[in-house]
Amino acid sequence: STPIKSSAASDVYKRQHSTRTLLHAVASMVPYASLPSQCIHLSGAVLEEIEKDYDLSTSTIKRGLKWLCEHDAIRRIGRGTYQVNPYLYARGPSRDVLKLQREWDGMGGE
Repeated sequence: STPIKSSAASDVYKRQHSTRTLLHAVASMVPYASLPSQCIHLSGAVLEEIEKDYDLSTSTIKRGLKWLCEHDAIRRIGRGTYQVNPYLYARGPSRDVLKLQREWDGMGGE
């Protein structure tokens, strides 16, 4: 599974600027690894804020989220709810981050 993880990072950073910008916006919302929920909720208001703050259109955000999911940078948990791949972005002590990474692997994120 290691090649896939490094491939996800490589794919993201080769992607166009708007997708990297979107990933940065989403990753900035990542909770600390020690918290029970690692979900990021992208409500309409949050998406509007991303549009305004990062100068991205709604269609660019939707395409970017789809692409990031397809390339294992984020995972869609439910409607408007995502988790960022902890191999790309995580916050907190290394033991908590390692636990998140093991959980990510167990959820079929390969």
